[in-house]
Order: sequence, then C-alpha cells, then structure tokens
Amino acid sequence: DGKLIHYDLYEERFTNLQLRASCLCAGFQGEVWTAVRDSLLRWDRTERRFVFMGKMPEGKQITCLHAHRDRGLWIGTYSGLYYMKGLSGKSVPVSIIPDANIYSLYVDSKNRLWVATYRKGMYCIRRKTDGQLEITDRFTLPSNDVRCFVEDDQGSIWIGTYNGLSRLNSDGQTICYKQTGIPG
Repeated sequence: DGKLIHYDLYEERFTNLQLRASCLCAGFQGEVWTAVRDSLLRWDRTERRFVFMGKMPEGKQITCLHAHRDRGLWIGTYSGLYYMKGLSGKSVPVSIIPDANIYSLYVDSKNRLWVATYRKGMYCIRRKTDGQLEITDRFTLPSNDVRCFVEDDQGSIWIGTYNGLSRLNSDGQTICYKQTGIPG
C-alpha cells in the first residue's frame, strides 16, 4: 500500500512515517531516497525524517529511482526517464527518454543502465568516454512490456517481460523463452 515504516535499531521500535511512497532506493553514500507522487525526498539521519529535495515537472509522477555512483539520480516516471545531477535542492531533472512509461531501472556490472518500459520495450544507456550518453533501444523481445532485469555470473542480462523471459548474452545475442501457457 506504499506506507513507509522506519525501524530504529537502537530503540528497537517501528515508526509510521505517514508517507505513501511509490518507490525507495539507496544511494552510494548510505542515503535513502523515496518518491511521493511527483516529489523527491531524502532521509535526513539527524532529523530522522524525509526531507523534500525537489519536484518533477508538471504531471510527472515518479515510478522508480536509481541513485548512481556519480552522485546523480535516475528518475523513472509514467511519461519518461529523467536524470538529476548533483542532488542538491536546486538540481533540475533533465529529460533523457521522453514519452515512455518507465517500469523499472537496473545497473549492471558494466555500469550500463537498463530501462524497462510499458509498451516501448527496453533501453540500454551507457556513458561514453567523452561523457555523452549512448542510448540503445533495438532489442528482439517476446513483448514490448518489459518488467525487470537481472545479470547472471556470465554477464548476460535476463529480461522479464509480460510474455516470456529473454537472455541477452554478452556478445549481444538475444535468446527468447516465450510463454507457452504451461505452468512452471
């Protein structure tokens, strides 16, 4: 139901934070981020509460977050992917992939960001040596409704869709395991 509950290890008690969050993510320096509709909040350890850090452009409700090791924040919304660098109260989200319903985000061992969308397949974003972003969106999948990603020990990316599972090998070959209707 989106309720956030804080557990204090020292006092061994739970506290209802009175927030209905759409997502949570942990940053590289121990910070915790959450989103409530179109607003970004960061946990303040001293005040023991979430502090408002910024708002998305009009009508952009947040669906998922990923805190990047370069101190930036990837922000998925129902209407596009955004990136916010610096993470201060004055940071402004920049549109990276417009007009896509972002379902989930995943960063692999090669520091590539995988973006799952509803009805628009998936994207792979990597930062080139000159700092520019390279965005790839041409993949063969059993469905354009992508839910999630995970990387295995061989570096293959497994892609969960609404119509089956796919594996993208490290050489770029995609193998699809389509849904047959048989359970298991």
